Amino acid sequence: LLIPLSFFVHSITGVDHPNLLAQIKKRAPMDYNTITLIPGDFRTMQVTGTFSRILIYSVIHYLRDEEEVLSFIRKAASQLRPRGKMLIGDIPNKDIKARFLATEQGKIFEAEWKEKVEATRGSGHQDHLLMTNVPLVAIDDALIKKILEMLEELHMRVRRVAQPKTLSFCFTREDIIVENDQ
Repeated sequence: LLIPLSFFVHSITGVDHPNLLAQIKKRAPMDYNTITLIPGDFRTMQVTGTFSRILIYSVIHYLRDEEEVLSFIRKAASQLRPRGKMLIGDIPNKDIKARFLATEQGKIFEAEWKEKVEATRGSGHQDHLLMTNVPLVAIDDALIKKILEMLEELHMRVRRVAQPKTLSFCFTREDIIVENDQ
């Protein structure tokens, strides 16, 4: 998302693993005056400055536990400028998924999905597997509530938002919009 977003802003900063940033450099426009790439782990590094917009998209479910999720978001929120906005997006919530799969539409979706997965087995397609042996956090309504409460305690305005129906996994994921009122 960093490259397409870079066309709409004066400057943009991306923090990620060095291998991923190398891929971005290969595909990014040669004008690096607007793009700053910082290799490393956001959780453990010092990123200087504040930002008017922060995007955390499809990230927090790759963290290990609740405390890691909360500290990651707290750190990002601390770098949000007054009147700045942050999107914590594409959050897979197991409770939302369970509620959806209990519906008639969810049962049909799940059957069709299993059929598609079975059809690709043995056809040269690899199953989508996360290549890690590190246990990952399970995001549920209770953790989302803790995230919202923590951000409100930091004097942020927060909204839990359903994803648009045009997104593939909109019935199992959600977004959080954060505004710094300070």
